[in-house]
Amino acid sequence: MNFTQVLQVLYAIILLFILKQIYNAINTKRRINGKVIAIYMPKSRVVMAIAAGLLAMMGAFSLLAKDYFGFVYLFAGLGFGYLTMEKILVYDTGLYYSGRFDKWEDIKKWSYDSSANLLEIETTRIGNKANRTIPIKLEDKDEVLTIIKSKKNKKKSKSRKKS
Repeated sequence: MNFTQVLQVLYAIILLFILKQIYNAINTKRRINGKVIAIYMPKSRVVMAIAAGLLAMMGAFSLLAKDYFGFVYLFAGLGFGYLTMEKILVYDTGLYYSGRFDKWEDIKKWSYDSSANLLEIETTRIGNKANRTIPIKLEDKDEVLTIIKSKKNKKKSKSRKKS
């Protein structure tokens, strides 16, 4: 196996991973029970968008040169671009971003890192703790934090009424 073939296998594996991520994102969105109350664009990720564009262009040029492996590059670039541009969806039942949905009751702590423009969330799912970061634009920060706080306060007041 020469170096080019190794790279082609690597790109094929990357394409399979990207397709799996897109499949998971679509399935997760289908299973969400709730109404969208807000939609936000994540903060700009220029380097990722450039990488996706370059990969798609490499695929297009490969196809023009009659190298049909260019389809792998092209679809990997388009898929990576889709995943890079995915929106942040706030539902009445939880928060969705990048193929993962966190219910309000699973979110235990949240904070905003102003230096990196990231919403940091600590969640607990089936007893397992997990941390995740969501790239929120600075201008959307206050609105997102207000929504999370109001949803978490509603959950607390409902649980107090049951007791």
